[in-house]
Amino acid sequence: MLLEGKTAIVTGGVSGIGLAVAQTLAASGARISVWDLKQDAVDATVTQLRELGEHLVDIHGQHAWQSLTRADSVRALVDGQAGVDTAALQSAWTARRQAQQKLDDARSKQADLDRERERLQWQIAELDKLAPQADEWDELNTEHQRLSHGQAILDAARLALDAVSEADDSADSLTSRAIDALDEVAGVEPNLANALEVLRSAQAQLQDAAHSINSALRHTELDPDRLQELDSRMSLWLRPRYSPRPSKKRQAAMAAAKPSGHLP
Repeated sequence: MLLEGKTAIVTGGVSGIGLAVAQTLAASGARISVWDLKQDAVDATVTQLRELGEHLVDIHGQHAWQSLTRADSVRALVDGQAGVDTAALQSAWTARRQAQQKLDDARSKQADLDRERERLQWQIAELDKLAPQADEWDELNTEHQRLSHGQAILDAARLALDAVSEADDSADSLTSRAIDALDEVAGVEPNLANALEVLRSAQAQLQDAAHSINSALRHTELDPDRLQELDSRMSLWLRPRYSPRPSKKRQAAMAAAKPSGHLP
């Protein structure tokens, strides 16, 4: 017969077209497994199905159909009806699936290593662009602080200079008046002589202070252009030293490295 040695599974095979298909396949020599949702229909057509004789393999009713929604059950049914021993195939499939998992894990780890290498290469390139010098940051920071506070420094220095020596009632001027007053009587009063020496020492220190303040005023300038240069250079130092996302080239390579498909 045309279908001798073959097995056919017929769903809805207890009546109508399904039953006719089952009978036709059986007449062609196929072994038949009939499935149907209606148990009563199965019972009602048992007599009709008996004529299939030795070609009738099994009848499945009402709830048995649910197993057809599970791949493992369907595979076991088909293998069982075909009389196939799938132990060796199953073992080979399990080994292949494990190998595929190991390969996927290795690719994932390699992708992580590639991303880390790219990040380090990016950092090295950024450091090459920066080309930092020894003690440069401290020098930049010191100069930046001085220039950014330039106006405050000038205002404070001028106020201090007035108080020390420039104003009419400056400390130096008042100290000079005190020295002149004591100089006339210090020869007859030892305690006043000591005070006179202290005042003269204080005046010398005030004059040294005035000299230092004048020097600071001469060397303090408002230089917005230089301040802008310092800002730009310091921003390079403060720039994050990592790549926030893979490059487009790297993204394309990662996409190409993904497996094109998986076994079911």
